[in-house]
Amino acid sequence: YHLVTGVQTLLFRSVVAMADYYREHGTDYLKTTVMSVRFPGSPAEAASALSVHRNTYFYRVNKVRELFFIDLKDGDDRLATSFSTSILEGLGS
Repeated sequence: YHLVTGVQTLLFRSVVAMADYYREHGTDYLKTTVMSVRFPGSPAEAASALSVHRNTYFYRVNKVRELFFIDLKDGDDRLATSFSTSILEGLGS
């Protein structure tokens, strides 16, 4: 428990909130965010990896900005998101 609590202090709070939101509502905002980071500057590839239309991808990216205050065009937000999602994946969260 202490390790997880310690790790959570290092994580981008918006990503933790998004993971919690996913568990409660089953949305794909977290997956969309991960694909946006994995395919920077290529919404077509990110949408394809998610098996959604580009418009759906852009809708989700806008909802991520609106709900979790993550700007996926901002380098600092992308870095914090990438780090946090990698740690969460490693923890199996």
